Amino acid sequence: MKRFIKVEKRNHVAVVRMNQSMLNRLNSEVMYELQETMNELQDASVGSIVFMGEYYKMNGNHRTASFLREETGRLYQPIHAVAARAIFQRISCSSKQTIALLTNFTFGGGYELALACDVRIAEEPVQLKLTNGMTVSAQEACNMGKVQHVVQKGKGLEYSLALNALEKEA
Repeated sequence: MKRFIKVEKRNHVAVVRMNQSMLNRLNSEVMYELQETMNELQDASVGSIVFMGEYYKMNGNHRTASFLREETGRLYQPIHAVAARAIFQRISCSSKQTIALLTNFTFGGGYELALACDVRIAEEPVQLKLTNGMTVSAQEACNMGKVQHVVQKGKGLEYSLALNALEKEA
């Protein structure tokens, strides 16, 4: 059973929800689960994959939050850049249509994952921290060509599914 990634299938669309807790930065365990998920979604019943984060509200104890694994007490290991690049390359070259749904502040590995996708949809008022360190709004990112579509908060998944249906008809 996966701890950080949940997959829900709707018709021919797989919605991959990544838990955005303090522990879920794109560390080795999250990336391992992402690799497993990509393996599982290679069947013919899946035409598109939507990647999205699941919003996590931090409690007041965020300064004392533990980065230790509960079962083993070991620290989570950061993912090596070469391994991350290989997984992002696999997403980028996938025969499935890949859509990144940006619902929260997006930066670092999350932004790199979004760039690997065919289509990027941002919900307002999302902000993105670009690879050059500049932080931009969803609309500014759209104007720069970093995001293809900007939608209202809470409408991104609906828009992604509609976009997939239009692709199928074309």
